[in-house]
Amino acid sequence: MITLKIWHGPMRTELTLPLPDGKLETELVNAFHATPPRFVADEVTPQALSVLNGKEIDLDELNFLAKRMEAFIPYEAEQFLPGRSS
Repeated sequence: MITLKIWHGPMRTELTLPLPDGKLETELVNAFHATPPRFVADEVTPQALSVLNGKEIDLDELNFLAKRMEAFIPYEAEQFLPGRSS
């Protein structure tokens, strides 16, 4: 799971990914009254993704990563999310 705050212009929202493909667009329309092409990430977790803070991100790619993270085997989880290899 990836949690992040994003902003576009003066508007901000918080998302928890992954979201089903159609749900991502719905969440963006609800928050921003549109689906802006660019967002700036703020307060991204897990810590391994904190390098995205303050940068423009592609939400579709980040949502794909969150879906992939759910399928991590224990070794992959330990590499990317230390202490969370369940």
